[in-house]
Amino acid sequence: MGNGHAHSGGFSLIELLVSSVILGLSLVALSQLYMSAMWTYQKARKLSIATNRAQFELEKVDNLGYEGLITGVNSGNPTIEDAYFPSEYTYLSSKMGVAFTIPDLPNGQGTVSWQPYPSNTSLSSCKILQATIDIQWDGSPKAQSRVHLITLCAMGYK
Repeated sequence: MGNGHAHSGGFSLIELLVSSVILGLSLVALSQLYMSAMWTYQKARKLSIATNRAQFELEKVDNLGYEGLITGVNSGNPTIEDAYFPSEYTYLSSKMGVAFTIPDLPNGQGTVSWQPYPSNTSLSSCKILQATIDIQWDGSPKAQSRVHLITLCAMGYK
């Protein structure tokens, strides 16, 4: 016969308490992992939107080429202007670029600008233009919130 203690086959209070603490710590760790994954997803999504838009604008610059940027844009030729930079674009005060908004990004703003290359060359004597596509949006201080692409357009090449 035993020592007088009945054994019911269940868990003791200490065992239940320890297992509850382990379960609680595991859930906290998993929730932090989930939050980190969501933040990374949002950051990657915004960066992808900005990069795709920058590449789209870069293709337009490449299609215009040197001559199109110099003689077509801001020349009063509505065919070129409307085809490449329709009414949602705003021309920069320098007349050497356009600005636009990106509704899919928080406070998303972009510019496409071009200037003589190297920068100390006058526009009338330059043979190469440097086109810059810059997109910025509101992001957290730790997250990248800018995409910046640069290309060169040479006279006679499209």
